[in-house]
Amino acid sequence: MTSVKYENGTLTYKYRSDTSYFTRFIFYQNETHPRTDQAPNWFNCTVVEQFRYCVFHSEDPYSRLWGSGFKSGGSIPIATDVKFDRYPPTSGGEVKLNGTFIRMLGGPNDLLNGFDPDNPFVVKGNFSDPSFDCTKITFIVPPGCGQFNLIFDLVGWSRYPFQFASPVISNIISDPSKQVITINGNNFYTRKSFVHVYFDGVDQKNINITVNHTQIHVNNFNRVDPGPMSIGITVDEVSTDNNYIYCYPATITSITSVSNRLGGIVTIKGSKLSSTLNSSLIPTITIGGEKQCAFIKSTSTELECQLDPNESGGKNLSVDVNFGGCNSTSSADVTFTYNIPNISNASYSNGIVTLIGTNLGTNNESFIQLSGNGIKDNIKIEQLEVSPDEKNATFKLPHLRCKSFNISFTRDGFGPKVISFSAPLSIDVINRPSVSNGALNFELYYLDCPISSSSTLSISVGNSSANECSIPSLKSSTSDYYETTCSIPYGTGINKQFTFVYDSESVTNQFSYSPPNIGSLTFSGNQIDITIHGNNFGNSTSLIQVYFNGNDITSEIQ
Repeated sequence: MTSVKYENGTLTYKYRSDTSYFTRFIFYQNETHPRTDQAPNWFNCTVVEQFRYCVFHSEDPYSRLWGSGFKSGGSIPIATDVKFDRYPPTSGGEVKLNGTFIRMLGGPNDLLNGFDPDNPFVVKGNFSDPSFDCTKITFIVPPGCGQFNLIFDLVGWSRYPFQFASPVISNIISDPSKQVITINGNNFYTRKSFVHVYFDGVDQKNINITVNHTQIHVNNFNRVDPGPMSIGITVDEVSTDNNYIYCYPATITSITSVSNRLGGIVTIKGSKLSSTLNSSLIPTITIGGEKQCAFIKSTSTELECQLDPNESGGKNLSVDVNFGGCNSTSSADVTFTYNIPNISNASYSNGIVTLIGTNLGTNNESFIQLSGNGIKDNIKIEQLEVSPDEKNATFKLPHLRCKSFNISFTRDGFGPKVISFSAPLSIDVINRPSVSNGALNFELYYLDCPISSSSTLSISVGNSSANECSIPSLKSSTSDYYETTCSIPYGTGINKQFTFVYDSESVTNQFSYSPPNIGSLTFSGNQIDITIHGNNFGNSTSLIQVYFNGNDITSEIQ
């Protein structure tokens, strides 16, 4: 016989035409006794030139071709189309196997193997049962490890490579305090002499199998670096299909809070914040889940990164530090706050309020609201001037009738920061007194509210003695100011300096008397003498200047 070929369901033997050939198969139920239930089988042979081609036929389907040998001698087809449902675990178990010609020369209930040649695997089932399918068998594998062959005949001709299942890692538990790594999984076998554990390709020597097949301890292992660690296991030359990636995350214990426009340097402290094993392993830092902080430098205990100047602020934000896919998120009590405005003080000068603090933002992202007694609706002030270092913000204070109020500062949606403020007394002169009516009316701003009936108000014009003023009153309930009237000496002129006193506060300002008012002229003495009729001329000719048709005629005053 020169060849055996199985193709498209046809089994063909090829012989030289001058040699002997098979005419049928005789299958044996054991080494000595033929099968009694065997259906007839035969070969149809055809000679073509110097070769004889014999096609096998049987009244039994291939699913019923089984036996431990045949008397016709020669070769039989090797097992074909072999498939199995799994590799057995190292703890042993059943394997389902499909194929053609897998029992034509075998136990039949014994499956020889290279794992234990003296102890064949047990094939389950009754081969003499007419319904038993000999192309689908189940065999039992005892505990073991490594690679071996399945042998489908009695002499080792029909071999198929096989193995125990690859080690599988399900999870890793690290205990740095004990320097122990616990590996849980399956197919680790029972004898550590067959087992190799690799961390990033380095064979670990201090291992123990603490639970047969399912748990390994790696002892005396301490890793100070963050990032991923590849873990692989080989059991008697059978390796994990895919290495397990275990993450050593950074530990975050504190985070500084900064303003990104003041350099934006964020300092994170903790452990495992730098890689000594891999200098190219650079972390990515994310704040609040989306804000990127560009890495600057790090040591094992401290890391610095810089915020983008265009990032808006935030408070109580989590921070993520990621080394090669190994992410660490700060705990709830270790959060990050930046760009939150803080107001420490305020000052007032010439109608301008200056807020003093930090992180006061830019002109277009901050605003102020004023609230308090005498302010019906909150007053929003959007016109601010913020210093480049964000430490000062100035705005013009609108007129308010009450001295004390609250300033609420809001930046980019964060806030408000509220500070109580008291503005100094301010007055506006609202009339020009005449010579005959020596009364000066004022609008008063930033008074102590409510007004006390025992308050004392007075005015001193120049070097004159003080005159009393009326108790301030509101023109209406919605007025932004109080009004008062003060008696002043009769007089004329402009820019008269006065001092207004309200309880313990005083304000120095100027007012002007009403200008002269000419009512009519009369001429006498042949039109030479002119009499000017009107008011607010004063009572001293030395203070009067008269012009007639553009000519100064002051010297002619009588």
